Amino acid sequence: MEAFLLEELRRLAGRPSIEVSDLGRILRRVEIRAEQVHLVAQAAELMPDEHPDLVLSSLMRRIGDGEQVVRERGAPAALRIVLPRRLQLRGGRTHIVGRDPDDRAAINQGVVVALRRAHADLIVLKASPLSPPEEHRDAVAPATQYERQLSRLAFLAPALQRQILTGAQPRGLTLRAMLKSEMPLAWADQKAWIEAISRGA
Repeated sequence: MEAFLLEELRRLAGRPSIEVSDLGRILRRVEIRAEQVHLVAQAAELMPDEHPDLVLSSLMRRIGDGEQVVRERGAPAALRIVLPRRLQLRGGRTHIVGRDPDDRAAINQGVVVALRRAHADLIVLKASPLSPPEEHRDAVAPATQYERQLSRLAFLAPALQRQILTGAQPRGLTLRAMLKSEMPLAWADQKAWIEAISRGA
């Protein structure tokens, strides 16, 4: 359960540094429902570098398909994050069910959202590989280290991006592993890199 919470909170907050010791401060409550997981989080603790009134809009830009973020009723400092996940607890372990047993067929929403955001951010900065070459003269670098790390995803080989978007990525691939490891620029080398970090190599 802790691993699931950490991965989701890191993805949503854009903070790879969130650790188990932070969960008690960030989360007020976790509700496991039949088809959803609800995270009730303290806005200021989830994104401490953001103005409290802007956390909701920041999260709205980061959520994936089918996910929702709303203000928590009766607690203006808290936000309710709704994730379309089915969790099943067995003997102290958490299993995400309702997906294809073969992890290669499961879309990793965290990686998909990060990939889409990387493209969207670079378009705004006029630095997208898909932008007309004349726009690159006015290109601006991403402002934060995390945004710079994230922007590399837009330069993945098209075939690898299609795998991520369709859920055909290798077993074990996570956003955290992709951001922690230096991505090769050559498309021919990226497939081996993806396979290596998916194995934890």
